[in-house]
Amino acid sequence: MGEEDFAPLLFGGVTRMAAPWRLAPGFRMELVTDALTLPVQMALVPNPGNDPAAPFMHITEFRGSIKAIARDGTTWTYAESVASQPPELAPPSHGSGQLGLSGIVVDPDNGDLYVTTVYFNEAGGQNM
Repeated sequence: MGEEDFAPLLFGGVTRMAAPWRLAPGFRMELVTDALTLPVQMALVPNPGNDPAAPFMHITEFRGSIKAIARDGTTWTYAESVASQPPELAPPSHGSGQLGLSGIVVDPDNGDLYVTTVYFNEAGGQNM
């Protein structure tokens, strides 16, 4: 699979926000990482600890990767090719609206990740 140009899908990139963005009093917006490609879902680690290198968030990407983000902004690939059928760049022709990674959660007791994926086979749409 070749590298696609996702720039048209990023709506101007992560460094420029379209107006009007308004935050409620007492909130702030800050860039945590710019090392994601088409992020879909995020799961916060319930008890990440105080170590700046400890992961505090996991992000699924549309193409099937899971990224981990540490408190200090360091981002790395936690898992690759998780989706058994990586989605096409264009919307699917069968009208489902979504393929690939569709959900992620961190178990608060042991830190395990649980991920769901949607795919199609001869039986139709399946969740895994």
